[in-house]
Amino acid sequence: MVKDQLWKIVVILIIVAACALYVYPPHQKLKLGLDLAGGTSLVYEIDTTGLKPQEQRGLAQRMIPILLRRIDPTHVANIVMRPQGDTRIEIQIPLASAEARQRREAYEKALLALEEENINLLRIRQVLNLEPAEREKLFEEFSRGRAERRAVLDELANIYDLRRQKQEQRDMLVAEMDTIRQQLAEAGLDVERLQSYLMQWVKLDSDKRREEIETYVKANVSDETGNGLGEKQTQARNLIDDYIAIYQRWEPIVNELTDPENGLNVQWQNAIRNLQTLNLNIDQLRDILDMPGNSGKRREMIDALKAQFPDRADKIEAVVQAYDAYSSVGGRLDNPEDLKRMIKGAGVLEFRILPTLDDDNAEQLAAYVEALREKGPKEASDNRYIWCEIEDPASWPPNLGITATFGDKRYVLASNQPDETMLQQGQRQWRLRRAFPTTDRHGARSIGFTFDEIGANLFYRLTSTNLGRPLCILLDNRAISAPNIESAIRSQGVITGRFSQTE
Repeated sequence: MVKDQLWKIVVILIIVAACALYVYPPHQKLKLGLDLAGGTSLVYEIDTTGLKPQEQRGLAQRMIPILLRRIDPTHVANIVMRPQGDTRIEIQIPLASAEARQRREAYEKALLALEEENINLLRIRQVLNLEPAEREKLFEEFSRGRAERRAVLDELANIYDLRRQKQEQRDMLVAEMDTIRQQLAEAGLDVERLQSYLMQWVKLDSDKRREEIETYVKANVSDETGNGLGEKQTQARNLIDDYIAIYQRWEPIVNELTDPENGLNVQWQNAIRNLQTLNLNIDQLRDILDMPGNSGKRREMIDALKAQFPDRADKIEAVVQAYDAYSSVGGRLDNPEDLKRMIKGAGVLEFRILPTLDDDNAEQLAAYVEALREKGPKEASDNRYIWCEIEDPASWPPNLGITATFGDKRYVLASNQPDETMLQQGQRQWRLRRAFPTTDRHGARSIGFTFDEIGANLFYRLTSTNLGRPLCILLDNRAISAPNIESAIRSQGVITGRFSQTE
């Protein structure tokens, strides 16, 4: 009997010890709730514009699991969401532990110290307008005794000065041509019609040009005279001669500025890019830090940053260590402001056309893939194309669009050009009238949606000008699906994907 009890006690002690080891140290393994740790409570009201009363019933309860999936998919932040009636949701977030707050502060300080090593591009542009002596003094301060920094700054300043000089010359000549155009109009000539002739005359030799101008003036300026030009006609001819002379000075200046190969505008953009290479991209570093801590690729990319910025290697390592220490006890929802930003970005629907290898730009697209692997999604995106995370890589067709991996996430390359996007920012404000469950042509669960009038017109323009191309549907900047555009669509569409009935 005693032996049986002793055995049970030993088993119980082993179980208790195992549980204690599992939660040790408790300040790292256990996350206190709002009642014990304190915290913040936020209440959001759902925009029910366009919804019928029966569609509003239980709406808050139905939205909660979708929001949790977006905000805390792994359920580690200990967020509590409760419906308050049909159209309000209360969200409670516990206060982070003192250790998590301290480590977050240490991480942010380390990151700020690293960022302060960067050159402020806006400040540099302001300094370029200063007098040479003042500019020289500030450039010496910005370069911090580093020859490579000073060389980039000097190149930028030289191109800036020359470009501004040419721009001032161009603007002065344009003003002179505008004055002559006004005088020609006062002389009774159709300036818009005359402009087409001027472009032809400027290419002729002087004798042929004089003959053509005099013929035009005689035909278009009334002046009583014999065979020669009258006073008004002579005045008009002289004005045209002056205009052409100024144009011949203006044209090479404009070409010098705008030449697509080596114009001053191109040189200026190249100089700006060279200036940016002196700065460590903080967004890129954050993307790298978000990769799994034991990832060989993460360490490889951190080492590459240290090699690129050897004078900042110690500060880079300090940021890495501070982030790793913080991430072991904290998370992305330690602050109510983090939650507000995530809620604000939840449920944003946008559309982008996907480029394909059939677009006859394989080399350019391959460069974007290489840039993603080396720099991360933010740094590898630009005003032409942007990398978007794929919501469910397992369901994404293998040959759909240009896809690549960074860290443990898969991305698809999408257009960032105005005529190939329909975004929530930068265009006329549009919105959905409603979204509803439906099925696609194969009978699978899908989400149907209808636009307001502005949205319908924008969607029609997008789909009618990109027939036969894949249209990526994005929710919160994550690619859900990308059906081919088979015909122009105006007021409604369907999002296909793997959805539950609740979603």
